[in-house]
Amino acid sequence: KYTPNSDLLRSDVNYYELTFINCLRLFKYFFNYMRRTSSSDFIVIDNRKAACFALLFYPIIRHRIVIYDMREFYLCENYNSFRNKIGTYFESCFVNLADLVLCANQQRARLAKVHHNLKAKPIPTENNRQIGGDVGIVKLDVVEEYKKIILTRSQDKERINFVSTDGFSIERRTPEIIEVCSQFPKKINLFIFGKNQQKAHKYIVDHDLTNVVHLGSVDGNVLGELLGLMDVGFVVYGSHDLNNSYCASGKIYEFIHLGIPVVTSDNMPL
Repeated sequence: KYTPNSDLLRSDVNYYELTFINCLRLFKYFFNYMRRTSSSDFIVIDNRKAACFALLFYPIIRHRIVIYDMREFYLCENYNSFRNKIGTYFESCFVNLADLVLCANQQRARLAKVHHNLKAKPIPTENNRQIGGDVGIVKLDVVEEYKKIILTRSQDKERINFVSTDGFSIERRTPEIIEVCSQFPKKINLFIFGKNQQKAHKYIVDHDLTNVVHLGSVDGNVLGELLGLMDVGFVVYGSHDLNNSYCASGKIYEFIHLGIPVVTSDNMPL
């Protein structure tokens, strides 16, 4: 979010939360920043909300080298809400004005070139990332608390620990993952991290499942420590829109970097 002393201008605040005074400060900061730059400087516009801001100031930024990072692949017809349609429409207007477009994988790069009629194919960057690292003294207690829960359920050495870090989501096919695990011929646990813990708990109780537990959302560094106790990871996407069909998963890289085998859906990028 906007900070007066930051060299990195970010416009990831929600439209309706950006007060008039903060808008004035943001504009003032932007003009001062542009005054210190030259035509050889790069400006990176990151995703749809920033594209709205970039369109407004395009007469100024067009004299710089403009890079647009298309982190997602959304189309106006995929949305019912007016606000999401507006953001996606602004992106479709701005993407042809950028000097360079980045996409999260090869498939999206080809789609973006065709759908937006771009002169050049966007550069695929791949969402290659790692988690783990400095847990910190404060969070060691949190790690130990979760480890006790996991180890208590893993006392049988023959039991396999599966994990999904996508929370509980119909779009990410969590019920299907749970159903598969409930029918698995060997003894297994399924640990779920992420959002919608209450929905998951209701689903688990309603289906009388004893080998599935949703542990809620945890910090990335904490998650990196806990994944060391897992045997297999799930990375599953739906196919209800192009953004999911041609997913750009960072989670598959997280598992791979930790040496954890991965079970995926049949989406082409995976």
